[in-house]
Amino acid sequence: MPTANFKEFLMGEVRYSSLQEKFPEQADALLAKTEQDAMDKLAVYKRLASYKGNNVEEAASAKV
Repeated sequence: MPTANFKEFLMGEVRYSSLQEKFPEQADALLAKTEQDAMDKLAVYKRLASYKGNNVEEAASAKV
């Protein structure tokens, strides 16, 4: 599990901090979606890393 604050990390990137300055309401919604997408992707990677069988495609398509 990540240990740092996701939003703080992204605000260190010019593209995200500038989005927050110019379009704060939209930026909040997009940042929340970006964080959820990253957590979903992390869950898939963790599941794949722990898979011991031969059918990796089955593990990749399994629901979290």
